[in-house]
Amino acid sequence: MPLTVLRTAPEVSTVGPAWEDLVANAVEPNPFLERFMLVPGVERYPDPDALVLFAYSDRTGELIGLFALRKARGYRRIPVSYVTSWAHPQCFLSTPMLRRGHEDEALDLLFGWLDATAENGCMLELRQIGADGPVYESIRRAAERRQRPLDALFYERALLHSTLPPEEYLKNALPGKKLKEYRRLKRRLGEHGKLEVESLPADGDVESWIAEFLALESRGWKGEAGTALAAQEHEAAFFREIVRGAFARGQLLMHRMSLDGTAIAMKCSFSSGRAAFAVKIAYDEKWSQYSPGFLLELWNVGSVLESGTLDWMDSCAVPDHFMINRLWTERRRIGELIVSREPMSSRLVTATIAGLRRMRRTFKRSKPVERPDLHD
Repeated sequence: MPLTVLRTAPEVSTVGPAWEDLVANAVEPNPFLERFMLVPGVERYPDPDALVLFAYSDRTGELIGLFALRKARGYRRIPVSYVTSWAHPQCFLSTPMLRRGHEDEALDLLFGWLDATAENGCMLELRQIGADGPVYESIRRAAERRQRPLDALFYERALLHSTLPPEEYLKNALPGKKLKEYRRLKRRLGEHGKLEVESLPADGDVESWIAEFLALESRGWKGEAGTALAAQEHEAAFFREIVRGAFARGQLLMHRMSLDGTAIAMKCSFSSGRAAFAVKIAYDEKWSQYSPGFLLELWNVGSVLESGTLDWMDSCAVPDHFMINRLWTERRRIGELIVSREPMSSRLVTATIAGLRRMRRTFKRSKPVERPDLHD
């Protein structure tokens, strides 16, 4: 079948080597749609309306596209049906996975499926899409070929992408007085004990690092608010599973700042190809006067820029995040797209929705995020 629609984790998990081959040949990386993250996500966050679409080439039989979607009803109080991106709470990028050289073929299959049944509603909405790369351009061309109205709204989030040495990068990013102040804080922190920063090695004890991260997050404001991963067993279980999966595949980047052997700041990221994606960060608020989370991030900047294996890291952060935006100077554009289905009635409804959401964006005021978590 050119397009296979799967709904449950057991069904999705049957797709094996073809999926891995698609990841290796994807035109843009997205670890959130890789097998080690998507299968647990579908299993632990069941949604009867969720669909995972696998597109296969008629010419070669290769898997050429992967789309995580869901059927939805009611768009901001407008009584319409439509298809939208599906994402679990720990998914921070929904860019479809397309095979390099087969982008148009995969999207033609997607739009053909969208038009095949009235149950798919009036439009396709794609949220959290990387909008500065080849996937967005392919979607735009696909809509243009089919003469479909496409409406796109964009925002930016912090990106670390530079060829500068770490010391020069930090000097350009932070005022000299600020950089000196953070170095002073690090020295002061080191006066309380042995201060170390390390990364989980390939043969390290991932289970102890996972447990340490969950405990560290619980000691902070998330623990007090009841939103820490450990406060909900299914959230903690999902985190354990995806971290184990990334570690087994050599895609886990986990860093720890410790004082006398006790973690006071930790960061967890996943790599995909030559890119990395920040997933979680936590720090011990007992030491907040020394900014351990920011000190660990200063170290992370050097780790990425000197890695030799990474070209960039996506913060996966909300726009205007107070911490990461002042340290990472590059930006990545993220889009929210809506594309009409074929019938003229669908085009009219979609045009109305596009106008309303643009009005909403115009009058909506963005406030800087003051919490340390990147995703809140």
